[in-house]
Amino acid sequence: MLIQSDGHQVLTAGHGLELPEIVQLLRPQAVVLDLRLKNMDGLEACRRIRRDSPDTVCIAFTGLPRHLCYEQAIEAGVEHFVAKPHAQRVLSILASLGRERDCPL
Repeated sequence: MLIQSDGHQVLTAGHGLELPEIVQLLRPQAVVLDLRLKNMDGLEACRRIRRDSPDTVCIAFTGLPRHLCYEQAIEAGVEHFVAKPHAQRVLSILASLGRERDCPL
């Protein structure tokens, strides 16, 4: 995985319902999520993450067209919106956070 090869610790959730729980438990500095998740919309997952872990940065990495979901993503608490397949942009955002690399994402 590209993010791991750049020195970040990566944890994954099996579906959207797990994501807010994992974030609340582990308190990662950033979360990279798709807006289309199983069992829970990515926007709702982001809302819950921002409510329960307001210091966690939410990065939307999605194949959905920007014009269809950008405003809703920002309203849900997404701080960075990256269209697939631009994974290098995700790495740039993570690097710009200026956080320790051994913290979970």
